[in-house]
Amino acid sequence: MKDREILYLTFDGLGSPLGYSQVVRPLIALAQRGFRYRVLSMEHEADLADPARVARVRAALTSHGVAWDALPYGPDRADNVRRMLARAARLPRPRLVHCRSYLAGVVGLALRARWGTPYLFDARGYWVDERLAQGAWFNGALRLGAARFVEHRLYRNARAIVMLTDVGADDVRRHVFGRWTGVPVVTIPTCVDYDEFALRFDADVAQDARPLAGRLVLGHLGSINASYRIDVTLDLSARVLRQRADAHLLCLTPQIDEMRRLVAEHGVDPGRVTVRSVDHDRVAPWVRAMDWGLMLLESSFAKRGSMPTKLAELFASGVRPVAHGCNDDVRRWVERAGTGITLPDLDERSVARAADAIVRGVTDEGALRAGRELTRPHFDLGRGADAYAALIGEILG
Repeated sequence: MKDREILYLTFDGLGSPLGYSQVVRPLIALAQRGFRYRVLSMEHEADLADPARVARVRAALTSHGVAWDALPYGPDRADNVRRMLARAARLPRPRLVHCRSYLAGVVGLALRARWGTPYLFDARGYWVDERLAQGAWFNGALRLGAARFVEHRLYRNARAIVMLTDVGADDVRRHVFGRWTGVPVVTIPTCVDYDEFALRFDADVAQDARPLAGRLVLGHLGSINASYRIDVTLDLSARVLRQRADAHLLCLTPQIDEMRRLVAEHGVDPGRVTVRSVDHDRVAPWVRAMDWGLMLLESSFAKRGSMPTKLAELFASGVRPVAHGCNDDVRRWVERAGTGITLPDLDERSVARAADAIVRGVTDEGALRAGRELTRPHFDLGRGADAYAALIGEILG
């Protein structure tokens, strides 16, 4: 296995929080299990322009024997695919190409035709349907037909397939994405390091979050985008703040100004809200300051393949999720953990009931520890790396 490396292709830059969490850390874990990886990534200009960030990422990878080639991410997606393919074709031929998401899969498909090298399709979601939901892609039957044709080829020609959800894995086996050839289909969700995202009973919160100790802290974690019902999130928060004088809303997001604007628009007292942008390596101590994590998402066919990273972060930190939408996997895991709340709808009655449950909720350390250990085998980074290792070992023999 070590005589020839595995080539990992990603359009999620390693300099971004997502790329570091969901690419760099799993690759390091796989390197520790004896796999020799080279990663080829597309990086955004701002990340490449930060030499300290680039140096940190490179040092983390090279210290574990992972080589890294970076290309600048341009505005033209087709050109990005072409440039990644051209660079990959000049690299030593690997034993396996590990493709993260659809665009990387197109490169892997082309390399398979060129070299005969098998590829692992790490789908990461329903890319075509996600673009359709945004309303700006594949307008017209011809473009959509071409996209579906490529999508079907990606699934049909893969040596193995990784999905983020059991719902998605079942869709593959039901031939939703074209003919399933019987290759392994494995569910590996977005994972986090359960040792890093420790319970507040076992590790300190961030120093700047210590003034929140003793309060009832609601948490919003992540970007503001169309997938999340920020309007209902703030409505629910306002209800809790009105009922509990000790309640506080903590928002960890890169969109500080936008979040503050939305807080003001929804009549939430800004004096009882903390909005911070936190680097990926400092998120865990801040999450530990939360009592409840708000995850109110839209539901659509495209979301069947999604698994928010923040769900694993909440479970590992002993933060109780307040969840709606996304897909049945998210709902089932929140219900299975037994510490959070699932909202059947986002109507007035459901939101009012959730607010009442939060207000009345009592911290039960035993229940939080039990929920953490129940979810750990599925969401822990080490367990996810074990699942990848088993699958890759099966592919390579």
